[in-house]
Formats: sequence, structure tokens, C-alpha cells
Amino acid sequence: MVNWVIVGEWFNAVIMWWCDPWNFLSGVMSFIALIGTFMNAERNKWGFAFWLISNLYMCVRFFKIGEYAQSVLFFIYFLLAIKGAFVWTKKEQSEAHLQEENIEVNNSENS
Repeated sequence: MVNWVIVGEWFNAVIMWWCDPWNFLSGVMSFIALIGTFMNAERNKWGFAFWLISNLYMCVRFFKIGEYAQSVLFFIYFLLAIKGAFVWTKKEQSEAHLQEENIEVNNSENS
């Protein structure tokens, strides 16, 4: 048999949790981080932009609640996302340059 008082209390707790702006933002930022992970898994460098946003938020959030070690960890993740975006961009440019050279070599061989 269902105890409706317990169900009602649980439902109210969930509503109160989501009504707190910090909790709501943490949920949104977790979702944004997940999108960034999927994008990077598909070799899309724009996933780093999602990580930059979520990691910076989490850094501030953990600092605000006194979880300083977690705050430092997410700040390091933030810095690594910046580095990753630059490394992937440089690698893409290098690969594009190599591809152009290969096309030129193939064209000159066919002439």
C-alpha cells in the first residue's frame, strides 16, 4: 500500500530542490558538461566550449560552498579545456595543411 504522506513529502523535497537557483544551475551545468563530453567523443572541438562553461561554473559553485579542493579541481579542468581547444585547433590546421600539400602533389604527378 502506498503511503501518500511519504510520497507527498518526497515530491515537495524534489520541488524545493529544483526551486533553489544553485541546484537548478548545477543540474543545467551537469547537462552542459555531458553534451561537451559527447561532442568531444565525436571529435568535435566545440565540446571544449561546453566544458569551459560548466567547469567555470562548478569551480565557482564549489568555492561558494567551501569545497575548495573540488573548486581547484574544476579550475584545473577549466584550464585543460582551454589547452585542449588550442591543441585540437592547431592539429586541425596542421592536418588541413598536409591535406592541401597532398592534393598539390597528386595534381602535379597527374600533369
